Amino acid sequence: MITSQKVCKMAGLLEGEGWFGVRRGGPAIKFCSTDYDVVAWVAAQFGNKVMGPYRSNVFPNAKPIYVANTSGHRAAGWMMTVYSEMGARRKTKIREVLRVWKAHPITPSYTRAIKERTA
Repeated sequence: MITSQKVCKMAGLLEGEGWFGVRRGGPAIKFCSTDYDVVAWVAAQFGNKVMGPYRSNVFPNAKPIYVANTSGHRAAGWMMTVYSEMGARRKTKIREVLRVWKAHPITPSYTRAIKERTA
């Protein structure tokens, strides 16, 4: 169950270290951090696993980075859920992403049709 405390925690984390955008025509959220436990919590809320660790080629002494992603309807749902807690710049980006998604929603039948054509 998503509580208001979880929504506020997620909004704070995504405000600071999140990315909102469009990937493969649909909404997507990416969260990166060097703190595994924080990324694991975000990934669990997204219903996904932690990706990484990734190491920097430019900064070999840097801490490893962990990533949590979500896309499609889950990302859209989280965007709408945290929207009221976000700053102006993030709200603008979320509105932009959701506008693209609403104009061209990818439905399960559409996804299935693409898979059938490419198989």
